[in-house]
Amino acid sequence: MSEGRVAVTVADEGAGVTPEQAERIFDKGERLGRDNDGGRDRGSGLGLYISRRLAEAMEGSLTVESAPGGGALFRLELPRG
Repeated sequence: MSEGRVAVTVADEGAGVTPEQAERIFDKGERLGRDNDGGRDRGSGLGLYISRRLAEAMEGSLTVESAPGGGALFRLELPRG
């Protein structure tokens, strides 16, 4: 991370994300396989799309990668101050 920036990393304990999923996860409407959940998840697939757009509007970034041992790591980086 460069000087003058702050970062927050959030880890989950799920199945993680493949490199292919990481490329699509921030796409508008993407739900990564939740279309076959029997209707339980009624999300629109906009949360991560909007989050990344907001980060970029503030000259920052939002990224994801698989965590060692499983799960995913989401990293938000923004300019300090």
